[in-house]
This record gives sequence, C-alpha cells and structure tokens, in this order.
Amino acid sequence: MANRCPDCNKFVGLEQGDPEVTVNSDMLTSLEDLIEGDVRLVLNCADCGSEMAEATVQFEAAVNPPGEKETPHKWKKDCSVDVSEDGAEPIDRYDGKPGTPMRYQRHWYGADVTLTLECSCGWKGTASGLAEEQAGAFESSV
Repeated sequence: MANRCPDCNKFVGLEQGDPEVTVNSDMLTSLEDLIEGDVRLVLNCADCGSEMAEATVQFEAAVNPPGEKETPHKWKKDCSVDVSEDGAEPIDRYDGKPGTPMRYQRHWYGADVTLTLECSCGWKGTASGLAEEQAGAFESSV
C-alpha cells in the first residue's frame, strides 16, 4: 500500500504517534475487576508528522499483585478508586515463523498501558494492560 501524504505531496513511510488512552473505570466495584479502556493508535507521515491512519483498540488492565512491602487492598463500601493514566509506551512488532522474510510477516502496532490507582482509603496500586492492532486494520485518515 503506497502512502501519499497530502501535505508533503510525497510517498512517505509511516511512524507511530503517541497513543491516546481513555479509561472506563465507572464500573469498578472491586480491585479484582479488570479496568477497561480504549487506546487510539495513530500512524503519522515520517516527513511532516501529518496524521495518515488511525485505529481505536480496546484494552483490559489487570491490577498488579502487591509487592512484598505493599499490603493488599481490602474493598469497603465507602471505597472509591481514582484511575489515572501513568503512561502508554508505543509497541511496533512483527511476527511470523522463524526464517520468514520480513515482507511476509504480520506487522502490529500497539501500546503498553500503565495505570495508577488511588483509593479514598489511602491505598495506592498500579494496573497494566496491552492493546495491539494489525497494521492492515488501520483506517486511512487522508
């Protein structure tokens, strides 16, 4: 698929932009629940940075088990947990059988999402999840 940038008026390569995370934590009733959200993945023009393609992918983040020094959270009726995005690292990978030429491997873009949890009772924790989409599933923005 040739990518012609309308701003540069050239055939260009694509670079993954910063993932945009939206967290749906309204239905969180305990910390055993999965935290759901959406990640908007963007592919930009390698020359000028114009948006060329996009995909919105759903993710689920599991609350990480507490470490040795952390105490597990005891959910109470009056507990309310604030969920905030701590970061989303872009992922760009290929997969296929060993020895398969790169041309015939599947290309995946995605994000490794890290969330910070703060409970009204003072407990703090983290959650992490992964969202990926195959390159062919992106919708053109131009």
